[in-house]
Amino acid sequence: MSDKIKPSEVSEVLLQQLRSISSNEKFDEVGTVLQVSDGVARIYGLRNAEANELLEFENGTMAIVMNLEEDNVGCVLLGTTSGIKEGMVVILLARPSMGRATSTFPMLLRCPSTEKLLV
Repeated sequence: MSDKIKPSEVSEVLLQQLRSISSNEKFDEVGTVLQVSDGVARIYGLRNAEANELLEFENGTMAIVMNLEEDNVGCVLLGTTSGIKEGMVVILLARPSMGRATSTFPMLLRCPSTEKLLV
């Protein structure tokens, strides 16, 4: 038996592995809180964030991206700063609509009894 690897065998194995990859997987863009004060937070790691995008902190607090820096983004919190801590995880939820005048963001309402935001 020969110890040589045939290029056709390698190609076949690679093709089989590529075909088995699921294209239904979705990846979230995740960032980390660097700083928070006075209703504004700075987030590291949201490299593809754009202005007016909706963010959600791991404690459920929502925010809107406002300031785009080279290595972080600034966002306005849509809730209290007391639950936001440095190192907390933030995910990018929604992107604004580019083709229409109306927003693709869900309507945000505040529940009078619990003071929580409802989406």
